[in-house]
Amino acid sequence: MLNLKENYILEARNISKSFGNIKALQDINIYLKYNEVLGMVGDNAAGKSTLLNILSGVYKPEKGNIYLESQEVVFKSPLDARQKKIETVFQDFGLIPELDVSTNLFLGQEYYNKKLLGIKWLDKKRMRKESLELLNDLGIKVPKVSSKAAQLSGGQQQAVAIARSIKFNPKIILLDEPTASLSEGVVHHVLNLIDNLKEKGISIILVSHRLPDIFKVTDRIIVLRHGKIKNEKLTKDTSQKEIIDMMVGDI
Repeated sequence: MLNLKENYILEARNISKSFGNIKALQDINIYLKYNEVLGMVGDNAAGKSTLLNILSGVYKPEKGNIYLESQEVVFKSPLDARQKKIETVFQDFGLIPELDVSTNLFLGQEYYNKKLLGIKWLDKKRMRKESLELLNDLGIKVPKVSSKAAQLSGGQQQAVAIARSIKFNPKIILLDEPTASLSEGVVHHVLNLIDNLKEKGISIILVSHRLPDIFKVTDRIIVLRHGKIKNEKLTKDTSQKEIIDMMVGDI
């Protein structure tokens, strides 16, 4: 049994989840330290996405407890997790293609100018100014903050999706396959962004099939197999071969 410690910003104990007769997670125990990038790997159906969805409030566990900064929490919805400073960036980016970059960044937090007769208009000037400041601070480059999301490359869209999560001042960001649909030429931009977020004191859980990416940015790796934690290793103390062997069952 893991013990709660002050240097754990997040801990999940004995988490179980089933879908019908399929046991997606079985007594999972994980922890995330402050200012840590934790890699989560495993083959298809290992339980990675299910666990991420529980930590982000999408699913409710059938069994187990979640602790945030040593306090037990219950997530009733993704909004509840967001209010508790946990943001999730899913693989599909979650951007609205027809809206520009600044409007996507401010979804749910829009600025308005009040006009005559009480009619409100979006304060696009202020939103674009603050969007540019945020992107520059994170080292993200886009053609213009007035460009529609549909006009951006896959890497730029992923970066904007991650930047949007910063707008809610998270303590933890959960990243679901952030480089899966990106070309090799732009993957490094997203990995640099993850390093940048860590430097800002944000703790991160990174789910990815791409082991080279995991080894470039993580501090620790946990391996899931058939809904259970197979093993965990400090990234510096293991190798891609050893992790693969854990994933397929040779270790």
